[in-house]
Amino acid sequence: MRQSLVPSFTRAQKITFILCLSSLGLQAIFFYFYSHAIVNYPGGSYFDKSSIGYDFWRNYWCDLALPVAINGKPNYGAEYAAIGFVIFNLSLYPLWHLFAFQVGYESRLGAALVLCSTFSVVISMWVPFTSRMPDLHALALLLNSVPGLIAYAIALYISFRLKLSRPFFYLGLIVFAVAAINLLQYLGARSSKVETMMIPTTQKISTVLLTVWAIGIALTTMLKGLRESR
Repeated sequence: MRQSLVPSFTRAQKITFILCLSSLGLQAIFFYFYSHAIVNYPGGSYFDKSSIGYDFWRNYWCDLALPVAINGKPNYGAEYAAIGFVIFNLSLYPLWHLFAFQVGYESRLGAALVLCSTFSVVISMWVPFTSRMPDLHALALLLNSVPGLIAYAIALYISFRLKLSRPFFYLGLIVFAVAAINLLQYLGARSSKVETMMIPTTQKISTVLLTVWAIGIALTTMLKGLRESR
């Protein structure tokens, strides 16, 4: 009897594929919106207000969402940045559900993961629109980051417990450490009123690593599902 060349997927595998593809699709949309915002940013950072264009290491991500750039010129890419920031947080949401699905939504870990990630995503929709209000912006970032880090820590624990992917588990630990350091740097700068270039630099490193981790988790999970379906 000839074996079918068409993979046969279980319900769990179909759900996994949908979650992974949703995350990858949203990542692609995020790249489009943020690329557009970066190209259209007139210039200026808190370290050099007369600079031209977006400086990847000196500018914060949220600088892109300012209607008027730091150098005083109109920022025509601000709306793209605001939408992109929300989409980036939404792109992680299917992955949090992927991990919650692995342990069961009714479990404590699954429920806590969904709760924290949902709260973080909802608050993320508020963050870009507070860029011109420093105190409110700091509060929004804090409310977005802390539940997000808790959700990430739970996802890493699930990954470790279920032995899903050791390489990406270790990468995830690095991402978590860099993101936590960046949050502490930001809070320290808010307290001391002194900002250093290390803060936006660490922010970019954590974002790049998180993006690599998210794409890697989605792709390896899909490839694993394809192998198991044959």
